Amino acid sequence: AATSVRDAANPNAFLVGPLAKDVTITITGTVTGTDGAKWYKFNYTRAWVNAYQKDVQFYMNPNNFTKGSKEYLQFLVLSKAAGINVAEVNSKVLVNKGILTGQGASFATAATTYKVNEIYLMSHALLETGNGSSQLANGVLVSSVDGKPVTPKTVYNMYGIGAVDSNPLKG
Repeated sequence: AATSVRDAANPNAFLVGPLAKDVTITITGTVTGTDGAKWYKFNYTRAWVNAYQKDVQFYMNPNNFTKGSKEYLQFLVLSKAAGINVAEVNSKVLVNKGILTGQGASFATAATTYKVNEIYLMSHALLETGNGSSQLANGVLVSSVDGKPVTPKTVYNMYGIGAVDSNPLKG
């Protein structure tokens, strides 16, 4: 079982995270806590820790970020079309992007039809297809599903649905 790491010498203090029993630490000090118990100070450099409520509140408030900044993009509305200029997207974003080259109108249509932000759709497709160059993006002939024969059909997967990095074609 892990020991709880707290941010103060108090059994009710914020729980930063767990400390596994087999981890070696260097104690940098001791203090008597509010509960009268002896508490130990040490450097805690774990990659993932619990978030403080004040930090969550800060990062969830769009007013704390400059509009147009990369940080502000976390508030991008994904449930409606952004209204892209198809010609501009085709000439500046979807250039030399394999099978996705010049497909701005397809993303705009999908955004309007399915109420999903087309900038998100493009970004996700570019990421998952290796800029339009992956085998899944360019079509894979499928003749069996779960080991059972089906009528052969070429399928395309622009979003990596069901795919795994170690074997994208098998998922």
